[in-house]
Order: sequence, then C-alpha cells, then structure tokens
Amino acid sequence: MFSDFRMHVIGVPQIAPKETNSVFDGADANEDFGLEQVTGNRDDRYMFRTAPLRNLAVSSGFMHNGCFLTLEEAVRHHLDVFASARSYSPQNLDEDLQGPVGPIEPVLRRVDPLLSEPIPLSQGQFQDLVQFLRTGLLDPRVRFENLSSLIPKRVPSGRPTMIFEAPPATAAGAGEVRAAEAFARVEEVELSRPHPNPSSGDVSLALSLPQAGPVRAEVVDLAGRVVRTLEPGSWRSAGTVMLRWDGADATGRPVRNGVYFVRARVGQGLLRQSVVRVR
Repeated sequence: MFSDFRMHVIGVPQIAPKETNSVFDGADANEDFGLEQVTGNRDDRYMFRTAPLRNLAVSSGFMHNGCFLTLEEAVRHHLDVFASARSYSPQNLDEDLQGPVGPIEPVLRRVDPLLSEPIPLSQGQFQDLVQFLRTGLLDPRVRFENLSSLIPKRVPSGRPTMIFEAPPATAAGAGEVRAAEAFARVEEVELSRPHPNPSSGDVSLALSLPQAGPVRAEVVDLAGRVVRTLEPGSWRSAGTVMLRWDGADATGRPVRNGVYFVRARVGQGLLRQSVVRVR
C-alpha cells in the first residue's frame, strides 16, 4: 500500500471551514489536534496517519484536510515542509475554506525528524517521482468513468440515490486533480432546439433535467473554441433550465454571422445544439 501506517507530524497547513458542525481545536477553533483528540496525550498533537499512496491520481485533495489540490503541491510540501507551510495560501480552495489559516509555528515545532531538513531533488527527479505516484500506482479500474457506471439508477426504497463527487481532469489529460466537482447521475437529458433559429437577437433553449445535478453550458464556434459561458457548472434542481444567449462573446461584443453550438454537460451526458447567428 506504500504506507508505514504510522502517525507523523508533517507540518500540514491548518484550515477550517467558516461554517461547520464540527468543533475544531485551539483557542480560536481553527486547529486540528489530530491523534490527540483520540488519545488525550498532548505529545500526539498534530499527528496523522500516513495515507496509502495507491490511486492518488483520482484523489480530489491531499493531506488529511485537503489543503493541497494537486499532487505536485503535496510532493513539494514533503520536500521542504517549513517553506511550504509558512508560504501556504488557501486561495485556490473553495470559498468556505479561504479564511485565515490556523497557527502553523506550533505545528512546525513538532515536525517529524524525517522531514526536519529539506530534501533536494532535481527537476527531473521531481517529475519522475510525481509521474510514478500518478501513473505507476494507479489501478485504471478506479477511474471515474469506470466506477460511475456502478451508481444505481434506483434503489428498492425509491429514495434518491447518493450524490458522488467526480474530479475533473486537467486540459493536459494527465489525470491531475484540481478540484472536486459535484456530480449526480442524470439521464435522458433533453436540450430543445433554440428559439428563434436563425436569430439576430436573444436565443433561448430549454434544458430538461430529470434529476438535480451540475450544469455547465457554453457557446462554441465551429472550431470548438468557447465563445461564451452560459452556465459555469452550477448545481441545478430537477426541472427545466432556460439557457439564453444574446449573441455576444465573453467580452460583450456581437459574434460574426455563422453557425455556433450551445454545448451542455449534465452529469455524464454531453449535449450539443446548433445555433445560426445572422445580423
């Protein structure tokens, strides 16, 4: 499993959500004392178990609190925990986690001797290590496109099925996880023909959702380039979602005459409908 399964202090930055039903530790309720919460022993403060390294490529966050969103960031932290922890910023996390970080110096005073000194690696060595963690320890069967098919369409009780999170891959397609994206299994989604079409004014389309889920919709040109984002991935309830395009690009300028496509992604489904613009 590529883990010693032991408890260590590795200088993980302390983050706490602005709103939570969990009681955090410390005078300002923004710390996580880790193993001490279980043992009551102050010497165990900030200790957490080494997580197995298998299938890291499908993880949506790293460390016990998800403070790092990329595998590169997590590896760099291990190579110099003091510099990493002291320069840490939560700006790339969800808004709820972007508040002030908890005190880090008390954590660093307890760092495991294994990480007390920086570990020098060349850029090539660093890239090799990341690639080994990302692909060498990955079982392709755990990829989202494989596991998502196991989500049942319905259950005997008739209650809604669970909502799972699916990490989006980077544009490079290397499997690097940037952030978790809410996902619901949505089937039989319908996208109506735009009205009016062709059009010189606003264009409307109806997106029918049989089940709640994240909706991302954008206008693209014939080359597949995004012209305008209509829905950024917002969570929408079941029912009809109206998509409207005023014929302008992302800068607000009217697009040229021609054929465009409204592309909508809902759950696992990708829909496309042509739109003709005339002026």
